Amino acid sequence: MPSPAAWRRAQKTAADFLAGEIDPTVGLATHYHTEQVHPYWSATLDKIAKVGDHLFFRWRGSWGRKAAFGAHYVGDEPYQLKLAALSLAHNTADGTVTVAAGTLPTVELTTAAATLTKNPGEHFILVDGGGDGTGLAMQGLNECIGQTYCKVVGWDRRSQTNGAPARPLIGTVAFLYVSDKRTGVEIVLWDCARFNRPVDTQCLSDRNRRWITFQGDLSRAS
Repeated sequence: MPSPAAWRRAQKTAADFLAGEIDPTVGLATHYHTEQVHPYWSATLDKIAKVGDHLFFRWRGSWGRKAAFGAHYVGDEPYQLKLAALSLAHNTADGTVTVAAGTLPTVELTTAAATLTKNPGEHFILVDGGGDGTGLAMQGLNECIGQTYCKVVGWDRRSQTNGAPARPLIGTVAFLYVSDKRTGVEIVLWDCARFNRPVDTQCLSDRNRRWITFQGDLSRAS
């Protein structure tokens, strides 16, 4: 837990950068890591800068160019219960916050991480992050041939402790394909922290994550 002073400094830094402040050295960076680690995605991106022991990267192709940074921030951030103790923006119905004078608030978690129940026609798989993930869409199509209702849900093979077919956490799904001939629904979505998709509407977000639990009832999907 950071001290109140450290948290205020972090908030100010975040506010400055959200308002347009940049470091010219790493201004187009989309990813970074330290020299002490080597994430699986590191070799798939262009390295553009080194600051201390931190290495900075950007997407290859059009996503890594200046024009890709012209979109306006829409505020579509997932709620993180671990941050509810620090930020009111993450204080949702899933937790309760108690504030004591002169201290940071604490949070009591009241629900476990939501998991997905596997039903007929649904397939849970492991996927490899990196690239644009187009092959996964083809895998979903092939898996669902001849099925009236079909869903393919994937979790990242390299981080199975955070979600896997044996522990199907909804919040860590990396890929989703849904086909339902009864309702005419066909949905393909990727976790764009792992896959480089050309448009944001193809990315899993809080706004469309309910498709993960879709089973044919359009009133409960978005």
